[in-house]
Amino acid sequence: ADGGEYVMCWCSVASTCSNIAMYSFEAGTMTITGPVSGMEVSCISGQFCVIAGIEGVNLYDDDSVMVLDDCGGNPIEGVPNGGKTSAGALGGQEHSWGSERLAAAGGAYALCWCAKGATCLEGQHHRMQMGTLMVTGPSGDFTKVCYVFAACTWSGLTGQGLQDGDRIMPLVECGVGTKVP
Repeated sequence: ADGGEYVMCWCSVASTCSNIAMYSFEAGTMTITGPVSGMEVSCISGQFCVIAGIEGVNLYDDDSVMVLDDCGGNPIEGVPNGGKTSAGALGGQEHSWGSERLAAAGGAYALCWCAKGATCLEGQHHRMQMGTLMVTGPSGDFTKVCYVFAACTWSGLTGQGLQDGDRIMPLVECGVGTKVP
């Protein structure tokens, strides 16, 4: 269940309890600590990424959020800090990787949560899917061979959210150095 405030409704064993209408007596209340699921966050590969606007109950800066293939599964290559956010803020409503840039391939990945105070070291500890991280960028597996002093054109670059007008620049290492002459 999502984090929230709930009413505990009772149905007698003497009834069939076969539909919601049979649970008509309020026995108490229940608070479930955690985020509300269903959020969608968009980030661009090669840029800083902030997961903002997390809603829920009893959220804390020390909660942990990981980007995984599936909650409880494996971290995504190119997400800083092994996929786990390194900074929480605003009472757990915002998480990020601080000054580290996102370098994951374009795609849709699970945003998975683990509560402050629990063991939150690896993907297997992050089992609650709070949403999806949509990373805009190439899939990262494009290969092209060009020749010196020859025109070089290509097509077939794939990924998530690519648009006409996006650009490619050959560099020895992305984000640093100078243009290849």
